[in-house]
Amino acid sequence: MICAQLLKPLIARPRPSIALENVRLLVGRKSGYGFPSNHAANMAALAFSLGMFFPRRLPWLAGAAALVAYSRVYVGVHYPLDVASGFMLGIIIGVASGMAFKTLFHKFRKSDSDPPNGESPSAQ
Repeated sequence: MICAQLLKPLIARPRPSIALENVRLLVGRKSGYGFPSNHAANMAALAFSLGMFFPRRLPWLAGAAALVAYSRVYVGVHYPLDVASGFMLGIIIGVASGMAFKTLFHKFRKSDSDPPNGESPSAQ
């Protein structure tokens, strides 16, 4: 939502297939603006938020997100800066949401394990 609804209309940078002639376009011509890349942002956010819970899988998750991001330049619908900016934004959002979810998860998990009526665990 941040990329599509806020940043793209605000920055209003046209896609390479619209702004340049003779762009090698491997998919249908996309309308709208290209900066930042939604695909790169979404995949990076997913990879890094999951990476907060599965740190050993983070290199694989980040690699998959990087391949998706690269594919957007390869097929001709984004400039490299569109993808890099979307990827960085996705990392920030993914880490922030992963940290927030971890904090909430631990808070609720801790409150579930607290004994009722303030009793100490040894009194049960």
